[in-house]
Amino acid sequence: MRRTASVVITVRLDPADLERYSAEAAARGVGLSTYLRDRLADQDPLLAELASIRRALESLSSSRSPEAPARAPTASGEAASHQAIFLETLLLCRSIAQPQRTEVAQGEVARLGLPVWRGPTAR
Repeated sequence: MRRTASVVITVRLDPADLERYSAEAAARGVGLSTYLRDRLADQDPLLAELASIRRALESLSSSRSPEAPARAPTASGEAASHQAIFLETLLLCRSIAQPQRTEVAQGEVARLGLPVWRGPTAR
């Protein structure tokens, strides 16, 4: 059950962002305030999921012995299995992710100083 919102805040937006958010809200049949409030609320579980994934990846990378050299992925063995798991997970996540969640995830990747994959570009 949704709680009644009672605190009003003022937010400054770039005109292009305002236009985009307004269009997204209209497409969902809700007001801009409701859309932005829902979008903010959706971020909390996503950030928790990202933190969980980060911990799992750190655990995987730290489970190797420090002396073990990084191996290039091969077509067989453990490296190929890990590559397949990562690819399947990525494809599943991308198939269910809403565009704003993808933006948040890419922002987190950029915040960590990693390159952000944007997909193939049109020629």
